[in-house]
Amino acid sequence: HRTLTVNHNSATGRTPSSRDHGTDDWEYSLHISAFAPDKRVVVGLPETSAVTAHRKYIVPTGGAACGVVVVEVIAVPKSTFAMPIAYLAFLVDDLSARLDVLRRTVDKRKLGPIEAHYEALQADARAHIAFLTQESKGKAHFKRSTFKKSKEWAMVATNMHMQTMQVYNGLDLIHTYTTITMGAAAAHTKGFSGGGAFRLKETLHDVLNEANRLRKPKSKEQDPLRTFDLFHIPVGLLSSASANPNSPNKSYDPVSVAQKAWFELEIRYHGLCVQVLSATAAQIAAMLELAAKGSVHHAMMWEVVMRNNLLMDFESLLSTQGNEGGMLEDFRVACKWLESVVFTFEVSPSVTEAVSYRVGRGTNALLNVVVRVPVTFGEHLPSDLATAKKSFRVLAVLFTQGVNEMQSLAHAMHSASTAIQDEINHESFERLGHYFVRFKKIKFAHLPRPRDGYGSPFQPNVSELETMWTQITASIAHQPMHKKNVRLLMATSEFCRRLGGGRATCCKSGKDRTAMSVTLEQARLLVQDFKALNLKHVIETMRLCGVRRDNVFKNIQSHTYAFNELQRKLLPECYKPPVGTYKKGST
Repeated sequence: HRTLTVNHNSATGRTPSSRDHGTDDWEYSLHISAFAPDKRVVVGLPETSAVTAHRKYIVPTGGAACGVVVVEVIAVPKSTFAMPIAYLAFLVDDLSARLDVLRRTVDKRKLGPIEAHYEALQADARAHIAFLTQESKGKAHFKRSTFKKSKEWAMVATNMHMQTMQVYNGLDLIHTYTTITMGAAAAHTKGFSGGGAFRLKETLHDVLNEANRLRKPKSKEQDPLRTFDLFHIPVGLLSSASANPNSPNKSYDPVSVAQKAWFELEIRYHGLCVQVLSATAAQIAAMLELAAKGSVHHAMMWEVVMRNNLLMDFESLLSTQGNEGGMLEDFRVACKWLESVVFTFEVSPSVTEAVSYRVGRGTNALLNVVVRVPVTFGEHLPSDLATAKKSFRVLAVLFTQGVNEMQSLAHAMHSASTAIQDEINHESFERLGHYFVRFKKIKFAHLPRPRDGYGSPFQPNVSELETMWTQITASIAHQPMHKKNVRLLMATSEFCRRLGGGRATCCKSGKDRTAMSVTLEQARLLVQDFKALNLKHVIETMRLCGVRRDNVFKNIQSHTYAFNELQRKLLPECYKPPVGTYKKGST
């Protein structure tokens, strides 16, 4: 094991002197020990994920004489493959149903392009299902960061893991924190030369408006060309160029252009949306398993979900420059799309059945995801959720701040590309504010709570939350121009956790920048909730000895973070890896 020792008498690390105490000089040592994994110990969430690495730390605190024991775990969620397979199976059936309707209602002379497109989508989906089914049979298989541009892996979230931090007081488990880490949902196989999904969608809408303007009045009334819909294509988009006699340029047919753009955007959307859907499914499964394992906090969080839906906070560390700007656009669209999905539980009578997923079309054209759970999970849900009397939706907020050298360059050049960052943060701030208003109306003192279990009940301090919200509001209103506002990421992640929301942290590959962020957040949680001493050394120990090094190795067969000296220098101070953990040369 590794021990880091510093002198301190408080969280600031100051060494007391004889002047402080009227006695001889003395020294008190802080030991943060990180122990190698003990394979005999079952840790993490083994029923809903495959544990691949864990570490144990003994962290001194200001509240417990012997400190707290922290077990850090990294695991591959089973939804990594289960959700894409379920989504693709639905897509094959849904495309067949849509084709049947079109064949009954539309002139067959107009169906050539759409038939070819849908049949190609079905063939591609079936090929993906076969590939992913085979891959899912392996032990803890996942999509490596080096597979980002591989077409076979296009429907799988990059490097998605469930990171768990279990805190013990002696042998008693006090609390469990979870964070999903992954590469940002992005269509790497499609490239970003024309931007990401957000810009491509805006371009499509411009072409649709142009096509609609040139169409005959009767056609506009019967089937107007409105905004993009993933699961419905307007019949008017199937018309040929001859349907636009009013076009001043006969060589340019906006309907044909819109049709092609629609098809390309549809393919892109499927890959993006299933990635955020997989992450959300992983969060739901983790909350279920924690409630079933006796976490009072997580059992009560389901009461909040039933009343106010599930909050998912996605944190992005992508820059706004180059390809990462396109990735950020993709991620933005995927998070917004998640609000159109409805989740419903189906409880199996079996105690051994694994959590599984089934995707279908719900009412109002919404996507419905049925989460089938064993009875051991179902009995810890509110009865209205367990019996499917009630469903719930997800509010996904995305807060983003580039931290790498490319973001430093964008700021130095006063690049206009940084505007998208402010737009995304402001948009998420508005939606989070609406959620918070509804959240405050919940009567937490009257929420049902389990009779048995571990940890404290979910009892948020609304007054403290109001103060935090005021600070976030000020941070959004006065965002520093051309500076890395990482405090916003810290504030929003803490705020969403206190609301009972799920947390996901992402960068391009979910590996290096993500490692710096998740270790920072874990250390801050230990300081805030358990009065852990010396924040800096807790962070450095986790980055030096923790499971994030294992994650790097799983991806690139090296334990070294992919930063060089210059890149490290341009990172914000709290995101810098310890000496000896990063590359010396170029990356």
